[in-house]
Amino acid sequence: MMPNKHEKRRILSGVFCICAFLAFCLSGILPGIAQEQPPQVTVNGKNLPLAWAGGLNACHFVAIDLNGDGKNDYIAFDRIGSRVLCFSHNWQLLPDAAHFLPPLRYWVQAHDYNRDGRQDLFTFNGISGISLYKNISKQTPEGYRLQFELVSDGLPAEMFGHSSPLYCTWADYPVIADIDGDGDLDVLNFWVPSTGDFLIHYRNFAVEEGHRADTFLLKTEDWSWGCFVENEESNAIILDSCSSRRQSTAAKNAAKHAGSTIFAVKNPNSGLFDLVLGDVGYPGLFFLHNGGTPQQARITSYDTVFPLSTPSRLYNFPILSNVVWKDSLCYVVSPFETDPFNAQGAQSLWLYADTGGGAAYGILRQKDFLQDRMLDFGTGAVPVAYDYNHDGKTDLVVGNYGRHTDAFYQGGSWRTRHTASLCLLENTGTDEQPAFELKTDDYLGLSRYGLRALHPAFADLDQDGRDEMVLGMEDGRLWLFRLHENGLEADLCDSLFLELELSGFSAPVLFALDQDGLPDLITGEKQHVWQASPRRITKGSLSFFRNTGIKKNSRNGLFPAFEKITDSLGGVDVIDRDFSNFGYSRPSFYRNRQGEILLACGSENGEVFLYDHISGNLQGSFRLLGKAAKNGRKIKVGIHAAPLLHDWNGDGLPELTIGNQCGGLQYFNGKDWEAATEEATNVEKPSPDNRQALTIFPNPAQNGFYAHILQQGIYRLLDSHGRVLKRFSWQEGLHYVDISRLPSGLYFLQSENCQTAQKLIKP
Repeated sequence: MMPNKHEKRRILSGVFCICAFLAFCLSGILPGIAQEQPPQVTVNGKNLPLAWAGGLNACHFVAIDLNGDGKNDYIAFDRIGSRVLCFSHNWQLLPDAAHFLPPLRYWVQAHDYNRDGRQDLFTFNGISGISLYKNISKQTPEGYRLQFELVSDGLPAEMFGHSSPLYCTWADYPVIADIDGDGDLDVLNFWVPSTGDFLIHYRNFAVEEGHRADTFLLKTEDWSWGCFVENEESNAIILDSCSSRRQSTAAKNAAKHAGSTIFAVKNPNSGLFDLVLGDVGYPGLFFLHNGGTPQQARITSYDTVFPLSTPSRLYNFPILSNVVWKDSLCYVVSPFETDPFNAQGAQSLWLYADTGGGAAYGILRQKDFLQDRMLDFGTGAVPVAYDYNHDGKTDLVVGNYGRHTDAFYQGGSWRTRHTASLCLLENTGTDEQPAFELKTDDYLGLSRYGLRALHPAFADLDQDGRDEMVLGMEDGRLWLFRLHENGLEADLCDSLFLELELSGFSAPVLFALDQDGLPDLITGEKQHVWQASPRRITKGSLSFFRNTGIKKNSRNGLFPAFEKITDSLGGVDVIDRDFSNFGYSRPSFYRNRQGEILLACGSENGEVFLYDHISGNLQGSFRLLGKAAKNGRKIKVGIHAAPLLHDWNGDGLPELTIGNQCGGLQYFNGKDWEAATEEATNVEKPSPDNRQALTIFPNPAQNGFYAHILQQGIYRLLDSHGRVLKRFSWQEGLHYVDISRLPSGLYFLQSENCQTAQKLIKP
């Protein structure tokens, strides 16, 4: 049950506030409202303009106008966690634009299929085909409205005399282009399970049959476009290998195609399409030269290294994207990877300048395109607040899963090796405005141990004036270190602290949870669900070890004793069972000035769960307030969210910093984020070009609803008999109304002068 407005204000005063207005503009900046700026970050004397963008790992780019200025902006789609970042034409972050895009799965391409001047979006449909979303964006009196409409959730194609959805797997990146030059879009893709090693040309006959360009009449025109075939056992190319329909039908059970990225490059001299081909399980790209004719493509030669000047070698499965960078045509090579633990990390976007001699001759400019402009710690990021030098200003320590070191071939594909470290960002700002400068990317020298998935926690456990660090890691163990007085060195004291081995990815927090002043130990972990007859049993997300304050003689000296209280603290459960059977819980606690405790707990699917009712309730269930949201939209940072609650600017409201599997951090000011229920976030919000004086959503509503008003005044909630149940004095903006205690029925919300009214149904 969602708390009413007065109870919420009492509980969360000094913790965070609910947004007063729902922003509809892409920039997310409201006229007349001052926006707090996130802290500046400096690395090697260079300010990072995209510091808090969240990192990048395995992404490709598509050009599309997102803000209506007539210039190409960019969607960056990261396959690690299906993260979407949007950038303007000059590569400034458009933080809210992604909310207006349709659901994008595994890959995205932008093409103007209906020739109306707006780029439409193609993406994997989640099953085995291609979804098409038409761009219906337009200018309105309130500004540019970005909007898309589903045209097809499976582009149809005629094959073997029957029409069915064109087959495309999640591991394929097809060519969608006007291959035959007739003005409509065709498709090139490998087809599984019939002719998986041959490239099929699905020709669009819309123009030939007298239809408009916005029609798709795809038919299998060529069963082996280019007359080449991929070797069944490797990524080798075999030329002069043409297939017919009869041959392909006979080969139904022979194909072993597993996935490819195909990028078509139009040769400015011949007008023919060459190909850049990537293959699952391999680190390089092949360049295939088309020496055929406009009527009959034929791959006559190929280069096994691409580009010729500095061949890309990205683990695993690279892909090519076109971009404009600093007014120059360029392309980016990046992995087409989906395994979150097999990513190349902070140098995985290789930028090549197009020198005009063709794509094969591009010049490598950098290996960390955009990544050098943001905090990117490789694979995974876990932020922790800690004043390492005890100067009164809290610093930021960031753990990670690891940085890519090398790769090895195993089980038919390349795997990357990672070595984890801690990064120290020293707070060089003021009490009111923090600023961070990278002091070291191997804090305490932990890289020498060759560990992965480091999650630190700091406190003075033995009350001797020197801090200790409890370090979680991938295998579930906890290591204990004692820090030196300078805060920059540490000695390993115990490699199996408390004789504890969790299920993996241990995430310790040291926090005086029982309010006795002693730091208790709370741990998150990978967490799993298992079957126990006759019913399913789920282990809790958090374990609680109370600091009893009793000194005992351990293997390495005197330390406080910890007593295990529960492995299901507060009934916290962050598993999304539609996503996986794991939680990867990462907790962060915050105590406000009134002594009340708030818990933010990250999860594998990227959501942050928020709980209160913690103080004095350690044996009971904490109250789930909802999930972290901004402007009424749930914050989701990709996968493996690692939140940190800390009041960086001293205003009594905790800022929310969230790490993710892409190796970066996102920062939300205390006034910008909120707790929102599923009911509040998974609803259709009012459209900016159809804004009524009074709008309510969701409707029907079970526990509460939001009222969005355009004019301040007195508003009343009435029952079906016209009796006034509640009165509100509201300013223009967004307001929440709790109806959890009202019986089911029909209600009305109206302005006191009766000029506006809306009907509400409570089931």
